[in-house]
Amino acid sequence: MLALVAIFPRPAPGDRSVEPAYRLGITVDPDGGVAIGDAQIALTNTTRRPLAEIVLRLLANHFRELPPGIGEANFHWVYPGDFDPGAIEIERVSGGGDHALRFELDRGGRVARVRLPSPLGPGERAVLQIRYRLRIPERLGRFGRAEGLVTLAGGAYPELALLTPSGFDERHAPARARFHVAVTVPEDHEVVLGDRLRRTSPAGAGWRLAEASLDAPYLLILAGPRLRASTRDGAVVIGPSEDALGEDAAPRPMSTASVPERTEGIDRERHVLASLARAASFWRSLGLPAPRAVAAIVPLRSRLASSSPGMVLVSDRAFELPPLDRTRKFHEIQILRAAFDTWARALFVSRESEEDLPWVADLVAVALAERYVKETYGGAEWAADVMGLLAVHPVVDQLLYAPSAPFVDAYFPFIEEPDALREEPERFLNDLPRGRRIVAKFRDLLGEARFEALIVRTLASMEPFRRSAAQAAGEDLAWFWRGWLGPYPSVAYGIGRIGPNQVTVARRGESIREPVTVEGRTAAGDVVRGTWDGRGDRGTVPLPAAAPIESAVVDPDFRLIEDPALGEDHPRFDNVWPVRWRPPLFNSLALDVSVSEARPTLTMDFAMRRLYDLTHVFGLRVDTGARGFGASVRYLRGFGYQRDTNARRWYAGPILGVTRWSGGFDVNSEPGITTSLLGAAVHDDRRAWWDPWKGTSFVIAGGPSFTRLDASDASFVSGSMGVRLSQTLTLAPRHILALFEGTGVGFGRLLPDQQHAIGGRFVLRGYEVDEALGRASVWSVVEYRWTALAALDAEFVRLAWLRSLQPVLFLGAGTVGEPADLFRPRRTYLEAGGGMRLHFDYGGVQQGVVAFDVGVPLSRTVLDWVPKCKGEGAAQRCFADLGVLLSFVQMY
Repeated sequence: MLALVAIFPRPAPGDRSVEPAYRLGITVDPDGGVAIGDAQIALTNTTRRPLAEIVLRLLANHFRELPPGIGEANFHWVYPGDFDPGAIEIERVSGGGDHALRFELDRGGRVARVRLPSPLGPGERAVLQIRYRLRIPERLGRFGRAEGLVTLAGGAYPELALLTPSGFDERHAPARARFHVAVTVPEDHEVVLGDRLRRTSPAGAGWRLAEASLDAPYLLILAGPRLRASTRDGAVVIGPSEDALGEDAAPRPMSTASVPERTEGIDRERHVLASLARAASFWRSLGLPAPRAVAAIVPLRSRLASSSPGMVLVSDRAFELPPLDRTRKFHEIQILRAAFDTWARALFVSRESEEDLPWVADLVAVALAERYVKETYGGAEWAADVMGLLAVHPVVDQLLYAPSAPFVDAYFPFIEEPDALREEPERFLNDLPRGRRIVAKFRDLLGEARFEALIVRTLASMEPFRRSAAQAAGEDLAWFWRGWLGPYPSVAYGIGRIGPNQVTVARRGESIREPVTVEGRTAAGDVVRGTWDGRGDRGTVPLPAAAPIESAVVDPDFRLIEDPALGEDHPRFDNVWPVRWRPPLFNSLALDVSVSEARPTLTMDFAMRRLYDLTHVFGLRVDTGARGFGASVRYLRGFGYQRDTNARRWYAGPILGVTRWSGGFDVNSEPGITTSLLGAAVHDDRRAWWDPWKGTSFVIAGGPSFTRLDASDASFVSGSMGVRLSQTLTLAPRHILALFEGTGVGFGRLLPDQQHAIGGRFVLRGYEVDEALGRASVWSVVEYRWTALAALDAEFVRLAWLRSLQPVLFLGAGTVGEPADLFRPRRTYLEAGGGMRLHFDYGGVQQGVVAFDVGVPLSRTVLDWVPKCKGEGAAQRCFADLGVLLSFVQMY
């Protein structure tokens, strides 16, 4: 049973009353996911008017609901199991006596407004006593418990809102305060408070106590078993000891299997220490005071590294990349940036306001990281550069045009860094952007030389950044702060008119001032650039060159964020002239093996389209399987709404295919060649193909075909039409219901190879692909998917990592035969079965699925509705009692 062992810590010797000041006593029960706390908060009214209320920020209540931006693509980056809400419940507030004070919750419970019995006059002092209960969710990130560690990077207590001259402002970071804190944890736990691993002392049976006094804007608490601090070249990394997470450790009991939580093939601690040491060396080379270089390895998934007071938080998936220096630097740079951010906050704390300190420090951190890259590596290099010719791989296409992988900001130069969680105390109640955006806008406004001079001045001066920036720009920057320190404006750009040596650029959407760079290229390959200052809605950019401009690109450095809602194609489609063809994209490679039949099926698909063109798509498909070998080419025209910035929801067009029948598919098969011309329409609004949680796909295709047989030289014309519908529904996060329905009909003479089949990987999995054939078919399958184990970290030769295990159950029913002979018992096929999905990623970014299914053909094994064998004599073929299939794709 959880008991409050420590109420308040002992004051430090010689302690002065620094306000605001906190005395915190917190008892943490990791197994129960709760903490009980007492807080004493002292403050003085520094404004010129009385205060009728005291405002508290409740970060823990920010996690009571699933954020709108969390779904199938990123849910498991935050929750290793089901959705688990966090919360803080204030049980009692008093003014230091027995009389309880009333309070009201605001902003969805994220703010508490404590009503004072009488206004607090200017210069008067108040002390609040608060008893509260904290619910710590099973959650990955800066607030939660996972992988044996409790992480509370803010939110462990009610936090006093920032007191400005005009009153309390809950939107921004809290003021720096003095903390006296005592944290009680189970006896097998260690505790980090602030930037240090603290010594613990006995605090009663089964409990230990850690105490600390420190100054910080908010308190960082980490608690876990067998934590240790490792040191190298002055850098310190705190994390689990090897016996806690090493290969020889006993696996944690799980719901379905004992799976090791991780393997230690990657010496993550060594890489983090080396990164911190390099960051500190670079920091000192700028003439800045030697920093305290400390990091903790915690279960972060949405960001690779994050800043906290005096400490860098590094993801426990850092450096899970192919073991090459060229790829590791992507993660190293993110750690350096977080370190520069942490140290810049300490450097600027007496200079910048609490409202500005977070974004100014991050701006400087980004600029320094870019300078480090330039001096160390000679310039920036991104994932597409490393891939080279392998950039035809779909992962690059997906990351560039519709990113959905973790840590994508580390691999591509996007200036906007989306943050669906907003889990830091500095950001959870405002819309402050991250540093890349502001750096990009300042570079465009000032130019490279003046921006670099501004950064040097910022590091050396005691002048607030806003004043220094205005002096560097030579103008009042009120318009800049209004436009770029909040939500990104909704704008889009396009090339309006091109002359021999100039380009006109037009802006759609909101009226803003945003400099725009245009790059032109001559027939001889000469490159020239110009910039529109962004005033107004249209501007002409001179591009003086020795010859006429043959091509032009708006925003060649990807410094603009354009709203897809303002156009029908990708927002950059009209930024390029002329629109050139992209290299062929290797769309997919699918391998299915029917273990019970010993029959493999291999499909390769390629697509080709112009740059940023979501409307016109050409494709090539090659497949080989039990029926024979085939190839097809297609043209699909997209229309309707965008599914994402890489595809539309609807496509339609012709498909020309040629198939060579092997003659061995069925006892009545004959070798031959069929040429078909199909018309197809496709709808798909699912966003995560490897594990969709919601959405619908619909395919209808049909048309004539011409067949010529080898042996008899006979030829004939036939035709077919088919429809397939799939729907996925979220019963609850991790619990998905998938429905699949289809029907088809054939016309004219049909070889067995051309008939509709009711069995196989993507229909009824309990039946073999040549078992149930006919001119017409109707079928339906319902599948339940449960992500039983998520947040796994099993490594395979440092190239692929198993992330989650997903058991499935399915039921299917269908009928096949002549159209007039359907829906009779001898033509009705029923199945039940189950399987397992192994979700993994390789190369650190690309998701994949291995599917293993076992289906029981009920109509043949239980009901005896359909025969167990087909054919007679030597040609007779009998079917297995189970359908066993292995595939590298999901059931769609």
